[in-house]
Order: sequence, then structure tokens, then C-alpha cells
Amino acid sequence: MLSAIVCPLTPRELPTALNNLAFWDSEAPPLTRGEAAGKPRPKLVFSFNGAPDATLVQPLVEAFEALPVVRQSFEAIDVRFCDLPPEKDVYAREGEVKYAPFGRKSGPNWMFFETMKALRGEAEFVFLMETDCRPLIPNWIRRIRKACAQNEDAWIIGSHYCGVSPLHWSIARHINGNALYHIGDPKFWDFLETRFWPWLNDHIVKTMPNLAYDCGWEIWLGRAEMEYAASYDWVRAREILQNFRLSNFVVNLAGAAEQAGDYLWTPADILERFPGAALVHGPLAPSEAHRRGPLSLGRARLEGSARVDEAGLHALGGLERAAFERSLWISAQPLEEGHEVAVTYTLDAPADAGVSLQLREPNGRLIGAKKHLGTGAGDPQKGRFIQPITTAVPYVLLAVGFRGPEDAPIHVTNLRCGVRRDGAVFAQTNRVLTD
Repeated sequence: MLSAIVCPLTPRELPTALNNLAFWDSEAPPLTRGEAAGKPRPKLVFSFNGAPDATLVQPLVEAFEALPVVRQSFEAIDVRFCDLPPEKDVYAREGEVKYAPFGRKSGPNWMFFETMKALRGEAEFVFLMETDCRPLIPNWIRRIRKACAQNEDAWIIGSHYCGVSPLHWSIARHINGNALYHIGDPKFWDFLETRFWPWLNDHIVKTMPNLAYDCGWEIWLGRAEMEYAASYDWVRAREILQNFRLSNFVVNLAGAAEQAGDYLWTPADILERFPGAALVHGPLAPSEAHRRGPLSLGRARLEGSARVDEAGLHALGGLERAAFERSLWISAQPLEEGHEVAVTYTLDAPADAGVSLQLREPNGRLIGAKKHLGTGAGDPQKGRFIQPITTAVPYVLLAVGFRGPEDAPIHVTNLRCGVRRDGAVFAQTNRVLTD
């Protein structure tokens, strides 16, 4: 039975949580009126990392009471506080230097553990739903209930990463933290509290300070000692591995490509690819404006002095640091052998200045490159870059770099991208520089 929807929060996430409640009420009802009537409803639990604070409780309770669809979907609202000490309440992003004796992701890790510990005596299944986890359909609690009913003996039910970014093999199959947890099962709690959690924190301190709790199980399974059939941990793993289940009721798309905007998903894309989905973890495209017919373009990035206006792409000064980059892909299918990416443009630059064009795979590997110098300012020349694709990839990155003296003005116009298949144009757009 689904006992609760649990939303972990930090104070800075409160506005997002309130926006989520409003979205549920207006666009994605957790339960429709018929589903809610006469049936047990889950609690809505918000769990903060810090000490009790009435100023955090009040806005959530007031929003819950003011939103009729949300209110009728849940038995009650419950706002809790983990009261983590400062040394455990740490989340250090890459490059940040912080005192982290329990690891650089100890805040989310210990929020998870303390939240589950507080609920274990009063709940069966709970669904952990972070603020970037969004419903795709109305009546989404019904779909979560179905996952519980179909997996009554499971401990964790959730999604592996389903997006397009490459992942290290050691965590490629991990179940994302936005998942169902059977905390009412005493065997699961015993495993979590007495075996897995002590190992995880010891491993974080000694070996992997960036390790997050949801990747820990996959790391535990992939250790070198698991290669030995007589290893006690491997014997134990074989007994419980079936309790960790993959399901597409929630789809994890929070990869590097999605976060950076190099690959954009719409709700329709997700439901077409994963018909059983009810929720998505990760960013969604704000509209379908990235589509140019069969061709899609990711978010454009400009660096240094590079800029885009109605006249085209320009760079002047600091050319070594100037760049334009944008991803492209064919909607609903990979780029693969038999495809060619064709880039055409017009270059206006001095004879000692110009552009370099590169195509790269999602992992950064160079596919092909071309350099083009101008013939003199005011003498625009057409250029073309055609690159065959030899390995299937979900998208490619087109990068335009600039080279020449510091004061050299470089101007690129008529930038077009296309994909040819077996020599014929399959998809093409001249709107590469526009959103």
C-alpha cells in the first residue's frame, strides 16, 4: 500500500515546492475525485534538512488548505524536520571546497536516511519525490499505487537513467532516488540500517566522498570482491537482488545532456517512448521551439566575445576564448552510419582570421573538424563542412571557434545545418542561430 508521497526540501527549495503544489492542483491532479472518494489516500510529507522552523511550515500548510484538488488527493499534510548537524548537512558542487567529514553529498544522503527512519513505523511504501520530479499525467498517484501492488515483495522500485548522456559503467544501472521504498518491510529496514548504511558511509569517508545514496547499491554490487563466488557479500546479494526493481512509472532523465539543454524532452516524447510513465525526474523542454521539422536543436551556448543578433554570429577580440556551440539530433531516432551532417555558412573575415568547426559525440570525442580562413573583410565567402557519421549517437555537438589577431572582426551568416541519408537531404534548417 502507498502510505505517503515524501518531498525532501531545503529552505531555498520552498518556492519550487509551492509552485509544484499549484501545478498539481491546476494541471496534474494527484488523484481525480472518483479515485479519491472512499479509498485510503496517502499522506503528503515534506521533510526539511534543518531544525524546526514555523516559517517553513506555514506556507506549505496554507497552500495545501487553499488548493482543493491537492487537498482531496491526500489524507493530510505533514511537515517534518531532520535537524541535521552542520557536518552532515553538506552538499558541495564540483569545484566547491567545503568541510565534509561525511562526504560531499552528505546532506541529501542523511536527509534520505533520517526521513525514512522517522516514517518506518507508520508507513508501508513511500514515494520519494524531489522538487525536480514532475507529473506527466493526471491521476498519477493511481499509477504509483499500481507499481506498489505489482511489486508487493520489492524493497525499492524506480528508474535507471533513461536519457542520452553517457554514464560510467559503475553506476549505469543504478535506481534513481526518486523511487518507491518499502520501509514498512522489516527485512528491508534491517538491511538498510545494519548493513548497507554503515558500509555506504564508511566507503564515502575512505574512498568516494562524492557518492550519493542512490548510487551506493550499484557501487556495492560492482566491487572487486564480488567476483569471488564465496564472498559473503555476494552470497547475500544473490538473496536480495530481486528486491530492487526497475519500473517506468517514473522515468529518470536528469543526465548531463538534459541538464545542460543539449537534449530536450517534451512530455509527449516521454510518453511515446515510455507509455507507462506517470512522472519524470529531470528538466522538460518549455516548448517545442527546439524542433525544426525532423531536426531538433539544443540550447545555444556563447562564450567570450561571441554574440548572435539578427545579422548573424560575430566575434571581435579575445578570439581564443570566443565560441558558439549547439547540439543537433533527429527527433525520435539516433544519428547513425549512413547519415551525414552538413553545415553551410558564409564567412566574412580578414585573410589572417577565420573559424574552426567541429562535430563531437556526447562524450566529447571529436568526430570531425574543418578550418576556414577569410579572404578579406568585406569579401564574404561560402563554406561547407560535411561529416559522415560512423557510430550511432543520440546527438552531436556543433562547435564554431574563432581564430586570428585580437582585433580581427569575424562575421558568420547563413549558418545552416542538415542531415543527409544515403546522399539525400533528410532534415535541414537555416534557423541555427535563433531560438
